[in-house]
Amino acid sequence: MVALTIKAKERQSFDRPVGTRLDAVVGKRSELPERIQRLSLGLFGTAVTPAVRRLCYQLLYGTAASLCFAEASNAEAAAFIVFEFRGNETPRAAIKANQDAIDAFGGLLTQGQATALAAGNVIGPVHVPGNLHFSCSLPLYPGKVVRHLSFPVSALRSAAPDQLA
Repeated sequence: MVALTIKAKERQSFDRPVGTRLDAVVGKRSELPERIQRLSLGLFGTAVTPAVRRLCYQLLYGTAASLCFAEASNAEAAAFIVFEFRGNETPRAAIKANQDAIDAFGGLLTQGQATALAAGNVIGPVHVPGNLHFSCSLPLYPGKVVRHLSFPVSALRSAAPDQLA
């Protein structure tokens, strides 16, 4: 069994970069620096580096959560899929920014073996170092799916489920 987790996006970013989030809590009481350090060590086998600081936080957290879910489900593998909705009004800048974020994350996760994650593809298996919170033994398959919509994506925010069928 493969445990599948999905992060759906339209025009939103994958949150602020790790470095921006860390800089925002300097001098404040926060568990964020320790959490990001654990994520970095568990996913990349290294402390927070300048390359990790440039990554988007949601991609780190979502990937680790996928591995945690797979382990808790006694799955044989974990798949973390970004599902991107695109409509005619989806800003091209948002599409590019999200693709750049996914590519940077995939490149670091695979130690440069995969530098792009095209729509309709998965990469892997990827094996991460893991930590006490998520396993290093499960293969990970990051992927991306794009759904082009013939109606404005904004309609998804206000439509009842039966209107989308």
